[in-house]
Amino acid sequence: MKVKVVLAGIATALTTCMGVASVHVTDTVNAGARPARIPRGAEPFEVERPRAHGGAVVRAEAFGFSATNDLNAAAVMRALAFCRRTKASRLVLAPGTYNCFDAEHGLVVADMADFTLDGAGATLVFRRPPRRLAANSDRIPHDSSVLVTNCLRTVVRNFSIDWDWKADPLCDVGVVTAAHVDEAEDASYFDLDFPDWPQGHPWYGRPMPIQTMTPIDASRTRLTGETPSRLLFGITEGHFGAKMAWLSPHAVRVWPGVRQPGAYAAPVNDRYYGAAINRRTASQMRKGVAYRVFHYYYGKNGLTLHSGRHVTVEDVRVLGCFGMPIVVDGAQEYGEFRRVVVEPVPGRPCTGTSDGCHIARSKGHIKFIDCVIAFQNDDGLNIHDCFTLGVPDGPRRIRVTNLRGPGYLGAQPGNELELLAPNFRPLGWKGRLVATEGDALVVDRDLPPLEGEHFLVFDSTFQSDHVVMRGCVFHDTHFREIVQPKHVTVEDCTFIRTGDGFKMGSAHSREFWCEGRGSRDVVIRRCVFEHDCALADWSKRECPVFETYVRFPHPKPYPTGREFTLEHPEGFDISFHGDILVEQCRITDPSGPLFRGNPVCNLIFRDNEIVFTGKRKIGKTTGAFSFGAARDVFITGNCYRVAPSIGAFDPQIAGNVPGLTVSGNTVARSCVK
Repeated sequence: MKVKVVLAGIATALTTCMGVASVHVTDTVNAGARPARIPRGAEPFEVERPRAHGGAVVRAEAFGFSATNDLNAAAVMRALAFCRRTKASRLVLAPGTYNCFDAEHGLVVADMADFTLDGAGATLVFRRPPRRLAANSDRIPHDSSVLVTNCLRTVVRNFSIDWDWKADPLCDVGVVTAAHVDEAEDASYFDLDFPDWPQGHPWYGRPMPIQTMTPIDASRTRLTGETPSRLLFGITEGHFGAKMAWLSPHAVRVWPGVRQPGAYAAPVNDRYYGAAINRRTASQMRKGVAYRVFHYYYGKNGLTLHSGRHVTVEDVRVLGCFGMPIVVDGAQEYGEFRRVVVEPVPGRPCTGTSDGCHIARSKGHIKFIDCVIAFQNDDGLNIHDCFTLGVPDGPRRIRVTNLRGPGYLGAQPGNELELLAPNFRPLGWKGRLVATEGDALVVDRDLPPLEGEHFLVFDSTFQSDHVVMRGCVFHDTHFREIVQPKHVTVEDCTFIRTGDGFKMGSAHSREFWCEGRGSRDVVIRRCVFEHDCALADWSKRECPVFETYVRFPHPKPYPTGREFTLEHPEGFDISFHGDILVEQCRITDPSGPLFRGNPVCNLIFRDNEIVFTGKRKIGKTTGAFSFGAARDVFITGNCYRVAPSIGAFDPQIAGNVPGLTVSGNTVARSCVK
């Protein structure tokens, strides 16, 4: 028999006009209060399909598409050129496996209208040499395995994307066989054996890039929490990484923090080298631990939607790609992904070498329906818009001070720019970009006075708002799921062992990212969250299931690696993240707080079921709430189901929150699975 124990109390006396410092989730505070607004998420919108026009159906075989051809991307592009000229309605590939080893490009579907590319179940295998890029933000869209660009009412469907793992593996499983710490500078090392290559690794006899490593379990389906949990040796395309040498056809020696003599090293990766890194990393390596050893990280990407309107991708599988499996970029507006699956071939250690799905700029209105993203590297999902930092360099010139330069913003002449103060307050200035000259943006009207250290420079062309995700599954993703735009609906989705929780954030610094305009009007409904950290049972961190944050540039001078601060500048509006509804979700075995908000305004967290099976350690913040700059927070009607094996359990709400409402939350003891 289930025994229900309700730990309810009344804390009315704690309520003041200045908020509540700390209360129990089972207390009752301001029970009669109601939110001023109920978030609605993305308004309904449709992505248009191709219009019937009587065009011909074309077969790719007629243009050299063949299992005996190694340059099938060019063959398909010849067929596409014919389809453009003749206004064909459909191009059909054929079942089978086809090599696309074209050195300069992937498969580019460009300038099509009212058109369908039907893969007919084909598997397209890509391989192209890396370029030597100077920064992670460099973008070469046609390097994607499949690029759909400048298309209107176009569908691409029914094929798989893979990489040539036999000749050029993106990632290997390497088992530590030895480690040595040396007093001499840059002389410490560790050894790896590659059990998948008893016959000899395809890179044997020549230098092999090693950019990053993450621990992996024996089944090759999950990440683990060994120390060190992640090694970074530089992550730019073409960058070599750590010094290495072959010990045998299937074993290498690695000197962490040491450059490979004669190999390309992008200057942006200088922070990953040094004698201290060399000794510390070698001292942490333990014999017998298996790692995913990535030879590539950022780069070419898998399937990219770029600067089109009403483009649909359906029934496509990404088995492996160099870079990010799914990308939306440029002035893309109205895009839909249906049954797009990013999962590895059984036994392989990864799918993509970077973020599972990345939208760095777009014009929004994007749908993800019944999609799957699993076992990539870095973030599982990252949707945001970029901005940059700049200072006046003349009446009509903005000198970009973020070290990634104007290319990171990606603004084109004619685009409208908007300037904000460092605290995100609009300055009332909008103007057109005339030209980019070196590190300067030339604009068409005089600049306003500088307030603070720099302007925040936004390109108004890109606003990745109006996002819908339904029936999607994210599992065993390496890092975070980040949703930073406005008007977002996430319904009936499943998140299992996702690396660092579900984030609604913004971050910018002088050196790295400048991303996020603020998450507002976000609905997360009927979703399942299980083991919110990819390290799952091994993790000792108390990671929040949901989090809102804004990271600002740390005041100068700042210590190495401390380029961010979470302290908000004077005049910052905490409604930057707000109107967020989390309801009717099931959250199982969270490691830390259910929600950490700093800042957040008008948060409604209601009618959710939080289950503790006893399989995971309960920490000090597990199941709690934590707020910094916050107001108008409603935590109501949530049910905690706690296994009898768990001891005292009394989650609290920490933080001084004006307008806090708490009511109807219960803690029940029951047998749970």
